[in-house]
Amino acid sequence: MELEVKRSKLIAFDVDKTLIHLNGYDNVWQILNSFFKVDNKTVANMYNRFKRGEISYKDWAREAFEQYLKKNPTKDDFYKILKLTKLMPGSLQTIKYLKEKGKKLAIISGSLDILIKKFQYYNMFDYYLINKVIFDKRGYVSKFIPTPYGSGKYKAMGLITIAEHEGISLNECVFVGDGENDLHVMKISGSCIVFNPSSNFYEKIKKRNLKVVYSQNLFQIIPYIN
Repeated sequence: MELEVKRSKLIAFDVDKTLIHLNGYDNVWQILNSFFKVDNKTVANMYNRFKRGEISYKDWAREAFEQYLKKNPTKDDFYKILKLTKLMPGSLQTIKYLKEKGKKLAIISGSLDILIKKFQYYNMFDYYLINKVIFDKRGYVSKFIPTPYGSGKYKAMGLITIAEHEGISLNECVFVGDGENDLHVMKISGSCIVFNPSSNFYEKIKKRNLKVVYSQNLFQIIPYIN
């Protein structure tokens, strides 16, 4: 049966646990902590400083990534880490379908761009608001470029920036995500889809007019995009 997607002009996605399956981890930072033997509490304490408004998301991401740089990581190290991840079933089908319908596609995420590059998504999206890792010719990290739009209210600012650039209203935007750090951008988008939320997050949003999809296949969100 043909599924008709209409009215929305831009679909924005989170990455971790939305486009990418993390095999039991909540986010890519937890995988990095495990691989590089960085205490989760160390990074969590930094993140709490961000949540309290003491530092920006960009500053938090830079400080957190510096913990891994102390280990002198190589590209090979990061690709070993990425073996723990895989495409969310149905994600490629979903992106291709929306692209064929002429939708603008965006990523607004606090994850890492190397995840998207691994799965060859880069040519399929129009906007990438995500942390970037750059390697030198020897395979070592030469630069980490944190996104200003990785979490909370900053994700909302990212969607506003993209919508203004496209000359469209926020009512014409859809956001697809899974967690509490997506709530601000979900509030301002014309429509939002919460994909496999945790029980704690669901308790916070169940009284809101949000579309919730529980599925192991991302393509199940398509009927909710209009």
